[in-house]
Amino acid sequence: MAIRFRSYLLVSTAAVIASGASGSAYAQATGESSIGLEEIVVTAQKREQSLQDVPIAVTAVTEDTLEANRIFTVNDLSSFAPGLTVAPSAGGISTPAFTIRGQQSFGVVAGSDKQVSIYIDGVYVSSPRGSIFQLPDIQRLEVLRGPQGTLFGRNATAGAVSVTTRDPSGDVGFKLKGTYGNLNATRIQATLDTPQVGPFSAYFSFVHDYRRGDIKNATSGMVWDRTLSPTSFATRNSSPRNLGTVDNNSYFAAVKFEPTNNFRMVYKFDLNDDKGTPEGTAFIGYDAGLGGGLAGNVLTALYASNNVFAYDAPNARRPDEVQNGWVTPRYQKVLGHSLTATWDVSNQITVKNIAAYRKATVFATSAIDGLSSLTYTQEAAAAQTFLSAVGFFGADFFTFPAAQQAAILQQFAPTFDALVGNRINIVASGASSIAKQWSDELQVNYSSDRLNITAGALWFHSKDEAGGPEFMENTTAFDFTPTCSCFFPATGVVPLQNEGRYFNKATSLAAYAQ
Repeated sequence: MAIRFRSYLLVSTAAVIASGASGSAYAQATGESSIGLEEIVVTAQKREQSLQDVPIAVTAVTEDTLEANRIFTVNDLSSFAPGLTVAPSAGGISTPAFTIRGQQSFGVVAGSDKQVSIYIDGVYVSSPRGSIFQLPDIQRLEVLRGPQGTLFGRNATAGAVSVTTRDPSGDVGFKLKGTYGNLNATRIQATLDTPQVGPFSAYFSFVHDYRRGDIKNATSGMVWDRTLSPTSFATRNSSPRNLGTVDNNSYFAAVKFEPTNNFRMVYKFDLNDDKGTPEGTAFIGYDAGLGGGLAGNVLTALYASNNVFAYDAPNARRPDEVQNGWVTPRYQKVLGHSLTATWDVSNQITVKNIAAYRKATVFATSAIDGLSSLTYTQEAAAAQTFLSAVGFFGADFFTFPAAQQAAILQQFAPTFDALVGNRINIVASGASSIAKQWSDELQVNYSSDRLNITAGALWFHSKDEAGGPEFMENTTAFDFTPTCSCFFPATGVVPLQNEGRYFNKATSLAAYAQ
């Protein structure tokens, strides 16, 4: 499926913002003075303002507050701002689902709109999967609650989250932080600031975050080969021993060029590499009476011959062990480039241009049925042979003499006997997504004692594709995976099938004024 559209958006409002304008603002920061609060400068209205002068509901938090509360990713922001909850989505990718004032934002389907927009250094992140990143060297994080369409466009009907990283200071220094906890939880952060050399200054950061998963995988070690697909992330790997593992490396670099006091350019690069494992999915039970008991008999034979155990949780506690042989460590890379040029024309006029490119590549598996993958046994083949015969002849099958029934079953049996030994998924998924975006935004700010004006224009282009890996199915239902003994250990070779892949291209032009 291909979707292509071009949209033109013109948003124009005019407002005079007085210092006494009403509104709510909520701030958390570490003050430097014992007799007053530290002034927090925010860019909630695309220009630098004191938080107390912003006439909208905004929560602004500084780097010290984020560190003190151990907020390392956007998924950690839940309940940190009034009316905000963030929950990782199911399916192994942990895409953040935001809810602000009761409005939920998800939008994982290529081309679908979100209700909460995310910005990194003024750059809009179009794909929700592109918002999965660590937060190193954050100068400020702002949560804007309520509709922000005037300045932030159509994808901000519930609110916006703006992340601002710090610019190079030109002061040489090196900082190393480390923490350790249970489940081998290890977090190491290193930052190197270079001295200013002429008009140039820079800094580099690295963050390693690891925590062993707390759910055991009873069917670990199952090897899966997806190399029939030409995509780079379709590799040969095995199901992990621990589920829910965090394994993330984050890289960040910033270079500033400041030839004069009124002009500067800052280039920033971020890369997030995630090789964690999905959370465990437990099998609760099934309907043995499915299909008048005939389909249920197939499942009963399949589960019994594979020693499947059902999870019984009367107290709703998480299981300690599940059977998720289908899942493999995820492949998740998010990177971004941005170049921000700022020209202070005068004390009242500032011109800024932000050019950016971002890309998010994700592949993750999920055992939706709580089992995947099982071995197709002779007992299951016999039950499915009987089911197929009844499905073909209907109720008349039971009126046939026993000898005729046996002859019919012998005709159906070879089809299913040939599948014995292969792996079978009841319901499972292997979802991938590649999202690319290009943007350029020009802003002009005028500020005086009596009048503040912000105006700008934006060009944005995105290309998204989502579904299974190229030529492979996204969600499988009662599908077989051939087992090849040509490898050791035996390997499930994921076949090429109907991929159900979606493509989307979008180009937007927008102008705004406030």
